Amino acid sequence: MQSVTATASSSQPPSTLAAADQERIHLRAAAFCLGGVIFLQKFALPGNIELSFIVVVLYCLFTLQLGLARFGLRSVSFILVAFLFAAAASFSAAHNAISVQSIAFAIAVHVPLVLFFPVSKAFYEGLLRIFSSFCLVICALVFFQWAQQLIGMRMINLEDFVPREMLFKTYVYVQKINFYSQYYKPNGFFCLEASNAAQLLAIGAIVELYIFRRLKLFLILTAGSLATLAGTGIFILVLGLLFLPFLAGRRLVMPALALVVLIVLFGTALGLVDYAVGRISEFGEEGTSGNGRFLASYRIILQTIATDLPSFFLGYGPGVVNPALGYLQDVPNPLAKTITDYGIVGSLAFMIWLHAIAFSSRAPLVLVLALLAQYEFVQGGFMVPINTYLLWLLAGAFVAAKTDPVPPAATQDVPSR
Repeated sequence: MQSVTATASSSQPPSTLAAADQERIHLRAAAFCLGGVIFLQKFALPGNIELSFIVVVLYCLFTLQLGLARFGLRSVSFILVAFLFAAAASFSAAHNAISVQSIAFAIAVHVPLVLFFPVSKAFYEGLLRIFSSFCLVICALVFFQWAQQLIGMRMINLEDFVPREMLFKTYVYVQKINFYSQYYKPNGFFCLEASNAAQLLAIGAIVELYIFRRLKLFLILTAGSLATLAGTGIFILVLGLLFLPFLAGRRLVMPALALVVLIVLFGTALGLVDYAVGRISEFGEEGTSGNGRFLASYRIILQTIATDLPSFFLGYGPGVVNPALGYLQDVPNPLAKTITDYGIVGSLAFMIWLHAIAFSSRAPLVLVLALLAQYEFVQGGFMVPINTYLLWLLAGAFVAAKTDPVPPAATQDVPSR
C-alpha cells in the first residue's frame, strides 16, 4: 500500500493559506522595523540633522504596509491632540518666539502611532521572540566589550565606523565608570548610551521571564543589563520583579528569586551593587542624571504652577525654554516637556492618547508597564523616536486577536502516517 504524505496546506482553504503567507511577510517587515529601532538608533540623518534615521525607516516600511493597517478611534483622537498642540502653539506665539520645527517634528514622530495592525497571537509571539533574539545580540556585545577591556584592548564602538555627520551631538556614546576609572561602560555597540542598552536588556529579561519562561535567557539578559553599570536597567528589572509572585507561576517563583539572589551576590563581589546604590543616591543631588530623570521634572511642573499659572495651562510654546528649568537644559520627562510646550490641556490629551494605545494593544501588562516606565521615567524624551517606536512596536502597533484568524496548522506540516 502506498504511503500518502499529507500536509496542512492541502487541507486548508486557499483564503487561510493566503492569510498565513501575508502574515509571514508582515512579520518580516515588523522584524525589520524593530531591528531598525534597535540597531540604527545611533544614526542621524546626514548633514548633522538631529533627526533619527529610524523615523525614515518606519515611514518607508509602513507606507508599504498601509493596506494591512487599521486606523480606528486612535486616528480621530490624534487629530484632537494635534489640534490642541496647534492651539496651544498659536496662543504661545503671541508671547514667545515658538519653534514651528518643534511642533512639526512632534506631530511627524507620532503620526505612525495612528496605525494598528490586527494580527494573530502567533504573529505577536513571533515578534517577541525576534525582539528577544535582538536583545541577546546586544547582550553578547556588552560581554564582548567587557572582555576587550579586561584584556587591555580598546572597547569597540560603532561610532568609530560611522561618518561624523551622521552622529548625534547630544549623547554620551562612551562614558567612563567614574572619572578615575580606566574602564568604560559597555553600550552594546549599537546603543546610543549604556543606559539604552541596560533598559533594552531589562525589557528583554522581563519578556523571557513572564512570556517565554526561559530562566537561562532571563539570567543572561539580566546579567547583561547589570553589566552595563547603568541604574536605569535596574529600575526596570525591579519593577518587573514586583510581579513575580503573581505572574510567574509557582514553579518559576523560587528559581527566579534564586537567580536574582545569585546575580546580586555576584554583583556585590564585583562592586556593581555598591555602584548602583551610589547612582540611586544621586536622586537628591541637583545636576545629576538620577535627579534629572525622577525629581527635577516634577519640580519644574510645581514651579510653573507657582510662578506662571497661564503657561501651566497653555504652555510656553514648542521649542521655548521654561524659565523654571534652572540648571536643567533639557526636560527629560515627557509629562514635564509636554506641559512646558503645550500646557496641561495638551499634555493630558497626549498622555491619555498614548496610554490608551498601549493598554488597548492586548500586550502582556507587565511588558506594557516596563515600556511605559522606560518612556516616562528612566529614558525620558518626548520626541526621542527610539523610545516612542519601541513602545509602539511592542505594545501598540500589533493588536493580537482574541482568537487566531490564521490557524497554526496552516504553516506547519502534518506528519506522515
